[in-house]
Amino acid sequence: MGKEVKLWGHQSRGLNDVWRLLQRGHKRICVTSPTGGGKTRCMTELVRYACSQNEKVALYTNRVMLTEQTSRMLNKHDVDHGIRASGFNPQLLRDAQICSLMTEYSRVIRSQKWGLHEANLVLVDEAHAQKAKVAQQVISRHVDAGAALVGFTATPIAIGHMYEDLVIAGTTPELMREGVLLPCLTYGPDEPDLRHVGRVATGEYNQNDVRRVIHKQALYGRVIKWWKKLNPQCLPTILFAPGIPESKWFVTQFESDGITAAHIDGKNIFQNGKDYKSTAKARRSLLEASKSGEIKIVSNRFVLREGIDAPWLYHCIMATPFGSLTQFLQAGGRLLRSHEGMDHVVLQDHGGSWFSHGCLNDERDWKLEDDEYTIRERSRKPGEKPPLRCPICTAIREAGKSCPQCGYEFTARWRAVLQSDGSLKQMRAEEFHEAATKGRLQVSAEQKLWNSCYYATLNGPSGGKKTMRQVAIYFKHRCGRWPKQGLMGMPQSKAEWNMPAHVFREIRRRT
Repeated sequence: MGKEVKLWGHQSRGLNDVWRLLQRGHKRICVTSPTGGGKTRCMTELVRYACSQNEKVALYTNRVMLTEQTSRMLNKHDVDHGIRASGFNPQLLRDAQICSLMTEYSRVIRSQKWGLHEANLVLVDEAHAQKAKVAQQVISRHVDAGAALVGFTATPIAIGHMYEDLVIAGTTPELMREGVLLPCLTYGPDEPDLRHVGRVATGEYNQNDVRRVIHKQALYGRVIKWWKKLNPQCLPTILFAPGIPESKWFVTQFESDGITAAHIDGKNIFQNGKDYKSTAKARRSLLEASKSGEIKIVSNRFVLREGIDAPWLYHCIMATPFGSLTQFLQAGGRLLRSHEGMDHVVLQDHGGSWFSHGCLNDERDWKLEDDEYTIRERSRKPGEKPPLRCPICTAIREAGKSCPQCGYEFTARWRAVLQSDGSLKQMRAEEFHEAATKGRLQVSAEQKLWNSCYYATLNGPSGGKKTMRQVAIYFKHRCGRWPKQGLMGMPQSKAEWNMPAHVFREIRRRT
C-alpha cells in the first residue's frame, strides 16, 4: 500500500479486510473503529494507495472543521489533493478530492455548476451522520456510476440500508490494551428528572423538554463544584450543553468564577462576553489555547461532538442528557485519545447517560442491522442490574462491594436526581428506571421499528406528505421485510394507507 508507514495493528487489520472485500467486488463497506482509533489515518492510506493505482478518490466530510483536519492529515502524508467545499479554492483536476456534502449537493445537483468528481473510490467520514436525503442523493450518484463506497464511523447505527459489509477495526478494550486509548473514570454527581422528557425519531431527547427540566442555576453550582473536585489541576476540559444559549451561559458563569472558558458553534466563538466569527484561524487559535491550558474549558452544544482530534483533553462535562447512544459515544469519544503524561481521563456526567448507555470503556457488539432501539434492547441482558454509583465520590462501577476510587463500601443502587424545584433527591435506581420507562419496556422491537419509521417520515424533508404506504416501504427498505400487521398506529383500511402521514396523524388525534 505505497511507501512503508507505521500503523497500529487494528488499522492494518482493518485496511487489509477492506482491500480483500474490494478485490472480491464488494461495493458497500462500512468500517467501524472506536473514536480515537485513527479512522482519518486509515482513509489517508486508502487515498494514497488508490491514487498510486491511478484511481480517483472522493472523500466526503460534513463539517468545515473536519475538512480542515482531514486536509492537514493528507498534507502530512504527502497526498496531493483538492478541496471541493465552500470557502476553499477548488482544484478540480486533482485525482483525490475532499468533498463537502452540502457543497456537492448545491453545485453538482441543484445548480449543476460542477460535474460530479469521477471517483472510483468514495470514502465517507462519520458515515452514521450521512443518512439524510441530501447526502444520499450525492453518494448515490457515485454508486450508480460504479464507484465503491467505504464509510467510516465509530457508531454504525441505522446504516444497514447503505452498507452490506461491516469491518471491525478494533474494539475499545483492545485499543486501550494497545495504549491507543485511555481508560475513562466515570462520575455521576446528579442528573435531571427525565421521566417526562420525550424523544425524537433519532432516539435523542427532545431539546425543548431537556431545557425545561434542566435548571441552570442549580446545575451550574453542581458542575463547578465537581469539576474542581475531580480536576484539581484544572486540566483541559470540554463541556456539552443542552443548546447554544446554555453553552454561552455556562461560559459566562465560569468566567465570573475566574475560570477561563470559551464557547464554539458552527458560526461563532464566544468569549469574554463577545461573539467572534468562527474562521479557520480562530478555531485553530481556540484549540491551541485549550491545549496550552490558557483556556480551561471549551463549551459547545454539538459542533465538537464528532471527528475533532484533541488528545490533550483530560476532562469531559456532560451538562445535558444524551438519549442517543450514537451521540453519547461520539461526544465521549473526544476524551479517550492517548496523550503523553496521562494514564486516564475523567467523565463528569450530569445527564444520567452512564445509566442509559453504560461506560465509554465498554465493548459493543456492532451489527449493521442495528438501530438505536435494537442495539439498546440487545445490549440489555435479562436480570442485569444497573451500575453502582458511589454516594461519597459519585464514581460509577458495574459491580463489587467497595468503590475503587474512594474505598467506600456499599451495595445499594441510588441515583441523585435534580428535581423540578432545583433540589436533589436520592432515588433507588431500579424504581427510577421503572418509573422513567413505564409503558415502554413492554413495547416490542417490531413496534419500535414501526414508530421509528413513522416519526422519521413525519419529521423528514417531506414534512409528512409521504403516504402511510410509503412509511411501510421505508420500513421494508430498512429491515428487508414488510412490517407485521396489527401494530399500534398502523392504518386499518386502504384509504388510510393512501393518506399522507401528517393527515393520518391528525385523524388519529381526533379519534
